[in-house]
Amino acid sequence: MAIIPNLFVDISTDDGAVTIMWHQLETLTDGELEHLRISREQLRWVFDESERLKKEQENMPAAGRVPCAYKTLDGEWHVELVESCN
Repeated sequence: MAIIPNLFVDISTDDGAVTIMWHQLETLTDGELEHLRISREQLRWVFDESERLKKEQENMPAAGRVPCAYKTLDGEWHVELVESCN
């Protein structure tokens, strides 16, 4: 999937939401990824899923919502379009 260059996701953490831009994906350090409790591969999937959701709903009222990723208790990452990830 060709990622939209200005795409961003909010990653839900214990400290609140952290916004990550697509162009930051390769420059995040291993320590930063560890703090977010996400691997680079999982983060790529989050961006792919975010783009899919945004494209799917671009002509719907939800188009202005932000992609928010969160990890469930079973360790799976999920992405939803929400008004605010905070």
